[in-house]
Amino acid sequence: MRFLRPSACPFTGCRRRRRPFICAAGWTTPSGSRATSCPKHIASGILALIDRLQQPGDGLCHGDIHPENVIMTADGPRLIDWTFSIRAPAALDHGFAHISLTEFALDVTDNPQRPLAVNAAAQSEYARLSGKPVAALRQAMETWLPIAIVRYFLLMGRPTSERWRRMMQRAEAALRPQD
Repeated sequence: MRFLRPSACPFTGCRRRRRPFICAAGWTTPSGSRATSCPKHIASGILALIDRLQQPGDGLCHGDIHPENVIMTADGPRLIDWTFSIRAPAALDHGFAHISLTEFALDVTDNPQRPLAVNAAAQSEYARLSGKPVAALRQAMETWLPIAIVRYFLLMGRPTSERWRRMMQRAEAALRPQD
């Protein structure tokens, strides 16, 4: 994201502060060209989710949790690199970490089981620390996954067509109203 700057939403023209670094409708590169885009109906749903961020009672989210931003100290693990921190529900951070470990880490590891095991351990530890069951945490995370999915694609550059299609289907499913 250090190389991308937010542009006005092509659907609404919005540059509102409540849609800080993750305006799902699109980002521009320093040269002004679009980095990527997602279908309008998905972008609209994600923008509605973004408008629900930064509410009173939300905590501080790191915004970029992945193994390279965790250091081990004598007092236990500590998060570093708070560049993308935002006030949001903790489940958003959980979603960012989940997508990073279950999708993108698979492209850069020699052992695809390792990031999946790290994700399972992270979910278990998060559940232990929060006092909530893993299933409840996953359900809360599902609400925010569309933001995490599109944000990571925007950060990583042009996605592969198969992965983009699959992840957009996942985002679309998460945006459907629950009966």
